[in-house]
Amino acid sequence: MKTGSCPKCKKEHSQLSFNNQASKKIPAATHLINNEHTEIPKWIKVFGWLFIVFAIATPLIPFILKVLGQPTASYGIFGLSYHGSPFSPMALLISSIFIALGVSAFGLLFNKSWGINACLAMAYISAAICIFSMVYPLINRIPSSNIALNFRLELILLIPYIKWLHKVKLG
Repeated sequence: MKTGSCPKCKKEHSQLSFNNQASKKIPAATHLINNEHTEIPKWIKVFGWLFIVFAIATPLIPFILKVLGQPTASYGIFGLSYHGSPFSPMALLISSIFIALGVSAFGLLFNKSWGINACLAMAYISAAICIFSMVYPLINRIPSSNIALNFRLELILLIPYIKWLHKVKLG
């Protein structure tokens, strides 16, 4: 970018582009997180690092199982659970959720411009999965079983997390 004189104040500014128009810079999430008013809470950092570790470990599970001679594994998150082959659709879905959570946590913890939006999207998806896993057994009842509403404790953490993300996003 070159310096040029501002059409409003007639002073030179380094943010002006070649045609003396102020460049449209949208403040990145890094500026919002790094200011002195907003810091990532420790509990979010802890969960973020856990999700990053799980996202790295998830693709390695089939190889580890092969070395150990185990044909099956157990997967579970937000009320979705599966026990079986790591290449079944349900296992791949749960693995994809772990990887998406890890990528969004990386974006937040390493102050990427897309981190806040990715975390908001994953937080809403996670809440929807929790609610689905609570309601689905009630809708798909087996006549001979006693099914009660199973409250997901993840929602207790997701609500303040979503509020914090919106507060940071709005500045």
